Amino acid sequence: MMKVRFNNYFKLLILLIILTGFMSGITAQPIEEMLITNGIGYDLEKKAGGELQFIIPTSFYTFKNEKLSSCDVRRAIGNTIGTAREDRQTKISNKFVLGFEKVYLFSEDISENGIKTIIDFLFNNPAVNDNGSIAVISGSAENAFKRQIEGANCAADEIDGIIRNLNNNNFFSKHYNLSDIYIKTTQEGKSLVIPYIESTDEGFEVKGLSLFKNYKMIGKLNMAETRFFNLLRENKCHGHIDIQRTPTESFSFYGTSKRKVTCEKNGDKYKFTIEVTLNGEILENEMFNNFYNNINAKEEVQKEIEEKIKNSSETLIKKIKNDYSFDGLELGSIAAAKYGRRNGIDWDKVISDSEIEVKPKVHIERTGRGDL
Repeated sequence: MMKVRFNNYFKLLILLIILTGFMSGITAQPIEEMLITNGIGYDLEKKAGGELQFIIPTSFYTFKNEKLSSCDVRRAIGNTIGTAREDRQTKISNKFVLGFEKVYLFSEDISENGIKTIIDFLFNNPAVNDNGSIAVISGSAENAFKRQIEGANCAADEIDGIIRNLNNNNFFSKHYNLSDIYIKTTQEGKSLVIPYIESTDEGFEVKGLSLFKNYKMIGKLNMAETRFFNLLRENKCHGHIDIQRTPTESFSFYGTSKRKVTCEKNGDKYKFTIEVTLNGEILENEMFNNFYNNINAKEEVQKEIEEKIKNSSETLIKKIKNDYSFDGLELGSIAAAKYGRRNGIDWDKVISDSEIEVKPKVHIERTGRGDL
């Protein structure tokens, strides 16, 4: 027991020494003379003749009297990612500090062209923050970073906050960061999806998901599709399902999901069963009176929510199969774990030819305060 406790103290001491040295190294230079990054963007401009020009806008904090003053954005330009980074070094007079990036933004153009080179550059640089949030932005990343948002120090701070808050609704995952790209692109049967953000009159808003295959964006899902896509793909996430019978009859359910996938193989054909269980509460009830004591009403609405999940999921699965031939639900990882990995199987093709059954189950555990 004493040995374990000593080891813990020793590890803590080493950590404090490392942090002290790190912080002293940073503060050896006045903070006003440093460019501390909070966001890096990637834009692509197509020149005449098909030439590609990469634009890398960097958002960073500026300080005055050792206090945060504002944010600024500077761009680097080059025919490759490497030459763009070299271009940046010729334009800055202050020390450029990496490691504090909150968000990495990819424009639609560069996402469709491919982000593999960018990811390789980032992961080969040990100074960058692997936990920075990721997003695909409508328009240019540079314009997004330059936007002034009321109540926020920087646009990068606002976008990062939006992405990290996604898990509270629409069954979004918690994992949309730079490390996630590496995991999803190196593990068999995994697929990469990134939140898609637009700049609106009110600020920034997540409008759905961008789908990636081989590091290239192949399409987007709107929010209605994204909700059910996440429900089928993710586990232990939160979201709501709404029922609208008439303009005056509506019902809203908020629950936590649990996903279980089983896989069976018959010859070269696979069958997947996705069981989705939702446990939660009523947010809105404009259908039933005295719902708390009405057992039939509870069973009726649970069944109606299940039918909506099943019908919407089947429509979405058909679209993913036919339009994208894409294993976005990561079913290939389930099959590979059961029947063997590294067999050279194209899981996108296999899943597109497979039978996928969705079995939802809804449990209303709480009725809220609507009946009090």
